[in-house]
Amino acid sequence: MKYIAFWKALTSRIVVITVSIKEMTTVFRLLDAINLRYDIVVNKFDLVKCEEREKFQNQIKQQIIDCKLRGVNNLWFISAENPNEFPDWENFTDYLQRS
Repeated sequence: MKYIAFWKALTSRIVVITVSIKEMTTVFRLLDAINLRYDIVVNKFDLVKCEEREKFQNQIKQQIIDCKLRGVNNLWFISAENPNEFPDWENFTDYLQRS
């Protein structure tokens, strides 16, 4: 219970995953339960083979639907090690600067 005030006080809630929505299901369920909005960053997208990236993106989007996540604002696919490789990096940093 003491963490609910912490979560509510944050101006941005960004959850970072690498492989699956299921990595952070408990966090997503908590945020949804207290009706808070959040953003999801899929990091290390550069490790996914080029020919499999669209399929991977669709998998993540389907997992969001399957897990019935209600509070997702944005979904970004990035690589922190290779930030210029994917256009989502610029969109993500612009969003952070506006928040």
